[in-house]
Amino acid sequence: MDKIKEELLQGEKLLWSGASESFETLDKTNKSACIRKAIIICSVVAALCIFYIVYAGSKGIDLKPGLVIIVMALALVASFNFYAQASKLRRSVYAITDQRIISIIDTPKSVELSRIKDIQMKTDGDGHVSILCGKQVIESKIHQWRALALLDPSIEAETGICERFVIYAISDAETVKRVLSDFLPI
Repeated sequence: MDKIKEELLQGEKLLWSGASESFETLDKTNKSACIRKAIIICSVVAALCIFYIVYAGSKGIDLKPGLVIIVMALALVASFNFYAQASKLRRSVYAITDQRIISIIDTPKSVELSRIKDIQMKTDGDGHVSILCGKQVIESKIHQWRALALLDPSIEAETGICERFVIYAISDAETVKRVLSDFLPI
């Protein structure tokens, strides 16, 4: 709650604050996408390493086994990035004020209510309700919401309208909907 209070602008009124509700890293909504991503990354990197070994061998180039090991280790870490994403989102705090929607994951992010044209509250297959702001996010696949929640908000340069902002797995969805409905067509 102190993090939220530090982010409030002068005269800004806090209407709701909360945190991400508890969720499984590999819940049914995200499990297959996470596993598919890990398999694809590891397969592509393994194929590249094999190509490197075969090519270097055929040209008589000195193999650098350290390079292969480093590349394979990086691929392994990248493959399981979804654990880090979920861990960050579990520590997130959110707020709604009379002026903005605020998300604090690693750093504070916010979007002014006046910049939000398209907004929906959607529920994933595991029952977690998220706030999706912007057509790009509203039309995204459910398993992408976690990654999108970690990104900075995207504001369209010409119109100033929010194109991408996600509040993932909010607690107390009914209260949030009631608070937001005073300002936005949700």
